[in-house]
Amino acid sequence: MARTEKSLGATLKETFGGAVGNSIEWYDFAVFGFSAPITAHLFVSASNHLLSIFYVYLLFALGFISRPIGSFIFGYIGDKYGRTVTLKLTVWLMSVPTVLLGLMPTYATLGIATPIIIAFLRLMQGLAMGGEFTGSIIYLAESAPSNRRGLFASFGYMSTTAGILLGSAIVALNHHLFSMQQTLEWAWRLPFLFALLLGITAYFLRKNLPEPEFMKRREKPTYNPILLAFKQNKPSIFKTIGLNIFNAIGFYVFFIFMVTYFSTLLHFEMKFALLLNTLCLLILMLTIPIAGLISDIYSRKKILLIATTLLFILIVPAFSYFSNTHVWLSSLIMVVLTVLFGFIQGSLPVTFVDLFPPQTRASGLSISFNISNAIFGGTAPAVAMWLISFNGGKFYGLTAYLMIALLIFVLTTITLTQTGRRTDT
Repeated sequence: MARTEKSLGATLKETFGGAVGNSIEWYDFAVFGFSAPITAHLFVSASNHLLSIFYVYLLFALGFISRPIGSFIFGYIGDKYGRTVTLKLTVWLMSVPTVLLGLMPTYATLGIATPIIIAFLRLMQGLAMGGEFTGSIIYLAESAPSNRRGLFASFGYMSTTAGILLGSAIVALNHHLFSMQQTLEWAWRLPFLFALLLGITAYFLRKNLPEPEFMKRREKPTYNPILLAFKQNKPSIFKTIGLNIFNAIGFYVFFIFMVTYFSTLLHFEMKFALLLNTLCLLILMLTIPIAGLISDIYSRKKILLIATTLLFILIVPAFSYFSNTHVWLSSLIMVVLTVLFGFIQGSLPVTFVDLFPPQTRASGLSISFNISNAIFGGTAPAVAMWLISFNGGKFYGLTAYLMIALLIFVLTTITLTQTGRRTDT
């Protein structure tokens, strides 16, 4: 359908509301993961530190269990009542639990009640994330100029990375500003409490967001978008899951788990591990929109196949060279992996959006995306730790896991018939 000149430039307000609000919510979600090596023995009780970290990663994974439930709720709301309704509701459902995490008494004070309360708060965060990211990329793609949908939709992942980058930077800053003793006693709470200010900011960015033009013109749907999505869009649902398996595993291994891998298993200084992770997230954030723009010019399918094939080839050599005696080589390898992953994430958002028709887009995409994230994303740090522990500290099990996920991605990408260069909504 033809777009008006006004809609050809998604406004600054729309872009900031859809992308920057997403960034703030992902800050909330990421701080828990980055704080795991510090909060492990504060939140749970275990016989050794590695086991404590494993238990905290299980709490991290709980936030993904409720994501499919959130996707049903917010996907339905997005298709039935409007894209912006979802974006406003998810802000508070994410920010309030994060602030409460920062106020939590430790295990030494409340005992088993501490991890139980944390589990509940993580479930609430998961509900919010069930509608947040997919709601954001749908809004950005539907508000974008028809010839720059890849670029504008990529702001969803760019802003996600920006939020996670902010989380990594704030946790790293904490380690530089406070001693380890101060951090363990009270300073670990500060990144969580900072979410209050960010949540208020996100809400006001989204408070008066306009709906995409076609949503304003349509009649209120009388159908159930969830039932219709499962009836008419089964292939798209399975393709989204297939594409998202490596996307989910790769992200949480490369940018959440690797902090623990470098600091705990390879004995990098914690400050350096966090600094390297922050640098890689910055590179990822810059690579994603470049890849999104390129995907508006060239075939997204080819970009996805090239990037995943190169990662498949490099993954075992990369882990072979990771070592605290080769710090700079390890850092360079992580940068290369980050750039390749950035080309995947820059091309994926509009690819996801274009798999579904507008009337079931929020429901179909949210449900399939979050089911795969619940199964593979949230569990990735815990599975990675278990695979390495099971193999006596060796990385072979972890690299095999990543390569299987990459192979599924490649096979799914081959089945895609669209390059993503659609001009409809």
